[in-house]
Amino acid sequence: AGVKKVGARDLSRSVSLLFASVDEASAALDAIRVKELVFNQRIGGALRVSEIRGRSDRTLETRIRGRVLGALWRALAPTVAKPPADAQVRGSLGTNGGTGTIFIKTDEEAFELFQVRLGTKRVDGSYPVDVVPVLENLAGIGIDAATAGAITKEVEEGETKT
Repeated sequence: AGVKKVGARDLSRSVSLLFASVDEASAALDAIRVKELVFNQRIGGALRVSEIRGRSDRTLETRIRGRVLGALWRALAPTVAKPPADAQVRGSLGTNGGTGTIFIKTDEEAFELFQVRLGTKRVDGSYPVDVVPVLENLAGIGIDAATAGAITKEVEEGETKT
């Protein structure tokens, strides 16, 4: 791949670059980190020189999984904050973005509540999202199968709209 010019006018804002492959993105990031690259801008008659800094972002898959976990968190938080009288498990919510799980943790252990799975990337670049409830553990915090199904449907439909 050849060198491409990237123009920026307002240096108080960041510029995002999307590369065709991970290898190209890694090479560009390495070049930015190793070489002292600068951006020259003429303002009137003066030359303004700014250092170009770069950092990698989370992958698209990680960002999608994070959005879904956030929606699940918002749906579960009221129940976890004020559990029903018959709840057998009480604790605080936690997530693991890498594995795509949301769980409730007590002093002794953690109980997985939902799993977020991404399917194979579609032709249009999107990913199908599958939210899988762990019904036994959800029952422990006072959420029945019907409510878990409603949460799952709402989160999956919300993700297809984004």
